[in-house]
This record gives sequence, structure tokens and C-alpha cells, in this order.
Amino acid sequence: MYLGEIARNVILSLIDATPKPLLFGGRSSAQLNKQWGLDTALLSEIEEAWEGLGQFSSQGQVLREERLRRIRGVLAHRLELSPPDISLEDADIVRQVCTLIGSRAARLSATAVAAILVHTGRAKLAGGGSTGLKDEGQRIGVGVDGRYEKHGSPAVLADKNAKAWSNSTPTFKQSYEHRYGRSLARK
Repeated sequence: MYLGEIARNVILSLIDATPKPLLFGGRSSAQLNKQWGLDTALLSEIEEAWEGLGQFSSQGQVLREERLRRIRGVLAHRLELSPPDISLEDADIVRQVCTLIGSRAARLSATAVAAILVHTGRAKLAGGGSTGLKDEGQRIGVGVDGRYEKHGSPAVLADKNAKAWSNSTPTFKQSYEHRYGRSLARK
């Protein structure tokens, strides 16, 4: 399932919660009710709004309330909801949902990478006696695509989780494919 679709399903379950809706006063939209109505870009936009990246970049410190207002704007635009129907608490809940979904995806990816390293003999499981990466004079390159920065970064989470699974010390580099076609490389 795509990350946007997972987010859409979680958001809908919170809207439809009984006995009392937990999001948007129980209001939904055609975009939310349409299967595959949200894409992964929504998660990135919410992260950008929270972290002050991309179109939301600014000079200096931004208060939590202002960050949540930015997210409320993203939600109003992308979910086709009326801004008064989106409280700051709603914005925060959706932000946390999106962060959890992105973190989970990165952990699952990191687990697969760690399993391949162990299976090919390039790494040993943690606690397995021997330590470190099997060094044959070659580096292992792992490409990670995604646009999360900070703790939601697939590269950061993959790095942290692969190290937890094995005694190796692979280094993950994240590549960013900007939605407008520009490529950015991060180390």
C-alpha cells in the first residue's frame, strides 16, 4: 500500500470514530473518500510545513502554533476541507500520524536492507559473536529515496535500524527527488 493511502485510511478511521469523531468534527471530503485520493507527497508537505523546509522556509525560530497553522493550510488545500473545520489539534494529530507512517516505512525498508546484508555475509547479526562489516575492500552502497528530513528521514532511520539489526556499520545516504524534478543530494 502506498504511504498516502495508509495515511488516508488512518485519517478516515479517526474521522469515523465512534461515539465521537476525533478529527475535523467528523467532516470528510471527496478527496478523502476516494481510494488512492492522497499520495505520499502529502506526508512530505506536512513534514516541510512542520520543519520549515521548502516553501515554508523562514529566518529564525517559528513557534509551534505557527507550524500547526502551516499544516492546517496544507490540509485545507490537499484534503479539500474548509479551514474552519481543521483545528490546530487536528493538524497536530495528522502530523503525528504522517510521522509514524513515514517512520514505519523507513524501519521496514531498513529491516530488508539489514536482512540482505546478513544473508550475503556482508554483516553479522548483533550479539552473534563476531562484529563488523565483512571488509573485502569494497563499500556497500544503498540508495534511499525519499524527502523526509530529521527523524522521519528514511536514510537516518535505515542507518539506525540496520545498525540495531547487525553489528555492521553501513552508511546510508539519502537522495532527494524534488517534486518539481530537481535532484538534490544529501550526505
